[in-house]
Amino acid sequence: MKYSLPITSSACPPGHQITFFLRYQLPHKPEHILKEGVATVVVGGSVQPPPPPALAWVTGNVVQVDLRE
Repeated sequence: MKYSLPITSSACPPGHQITFFLRYQLPHKPEHILKEGVATVVVGGSVQPPPPPALAWVTGNVVQVDLRE
């Protein structure tokens, strides 16, 4: 499994939209189904600078990132 961990600049203003391209597979015997799409994330908050990710992991189709101040 491959995934990317995006990191934004502390100069990124609140309300800025970041668009990601997604590609993932769904299990379906005998062949997997390939899905593609885009997701937009809106930057929010006022942490300066943003905390570094302590840990990131993927469980099934869920990406979780542990951020600590």
